[in-house]
Amino acid sequence: MAELPLRIQTHFEMEKICQTCYSQRVVSVIAKTGEYCVIEISNRRQLGPVPKEMNIGGDEYLEFCYCLDCGQLQGIFPVPPIALEQSG
Repeated sequence: MAELPLRIQTHFEMEKICQTCYSQRVVSVIAKTGEYCVIEISNRRQLGPVPKEMNIGGDEYLEFCYCLDCGQLQGIFPVPPIALEQSG
């Protein structure tokens, strides 16, 4: 019997359950920013594409999920220091 190829589920195919409160009221947000995205941290500001290193999308797309019950942003955290923090 041939094995079925392993297929990674996309972000939208996964059942969304909150990592914190286990609610099923997790909403996905996707927005196309073009080349205009402002990121600000520690009084430093960056204008340009969405940084991939922040777990909120990348390039022209802002993409994240959060829980409508507890407000928890879904994903893998903590995020290591990003380039903007390390620039001086």
